[in-house]
Amino acid sequence: MVSISYSYFYKLLRCHENYIQARSMKRARDIKDQLVKLCDRVEINALDEKLSLKNDETTNNIRKAIISGFFYNAAKLHNDGDYKTLKNAHTVMVIFTI
Repeated sequence: MVSISYSYFYKLLRCHENYIQARSMKRARDIKDQLVKLCDRVEINALDEKLSLKNDETTNNIRKAIISGFFYNAAKLHNDGDYKTLKNAHTVMVIFTI
């Protein structure tokens, strides 16, 4: 008999109820962990909320570096309310939560 923890079971159940693949959530968490480690390596406090509000050269360079790594997945909001990929301007649906 396979034993799994209740927290893991509820995470899977929650993903299933919200039509989200648990594997995709794990991959997103792994990518976030990698980005936090990279920020720590270059002595940037990734948990600083002010970092996302700044619009200086350093912050813009960080954003450009992240976007260059995920260029094919990067999208921009256009005036018509649609998100379009930066590479080939395909309309995509962007889902995010705060």
